[in-house]
Amino acid sequence: MCIRDSPNNADNLTDDKLDSWLMFFGAWRGYAINKIAQMEGELTLMEEGFALVMSSKSADMEAVATKRILKESLRGMVLNENPDLVNLNKKVMVIRAELKVLKGRLSLYDAQFETISRVITRRGQERQRA
Repeated sequence: MCIRDSPNNADNLTDDKLDSWLMFFGAWRGYAINKIAQMEGELTLMEEGFALVMSSKSADMEAVATKRILKESLRGMVLNENPDLVNLNKKVMVIRAELKVLKGRLSLYDAQFETISRVITRRGQERQRA
């Protein structure tokens, strides 16, 4: 099973296929939720670490400056002198982008899971009436 093969019309699926797709989307939903939580935790730590080091380095530069430095200029100066901070900032940007993609996929998995779940529920109700 692959997301590219997901059904266009769940009403046309057999009960076995519906069950398989429900398990597929349910499993991927669970995986995506778990991965998002892990990545958000990692992102928070990285952002806090970046902000802490940036503040410290900025304060050091401002302390020895003879005139006031604009915030963006100060940030650029700190980044120019600290390649590790640049790398950390790049990692933060990559994780943010990956999170955005993963959240989009989660939305797709949720929508497909809910659609298939409704079809299964409706079929069950129709069988009870018959």
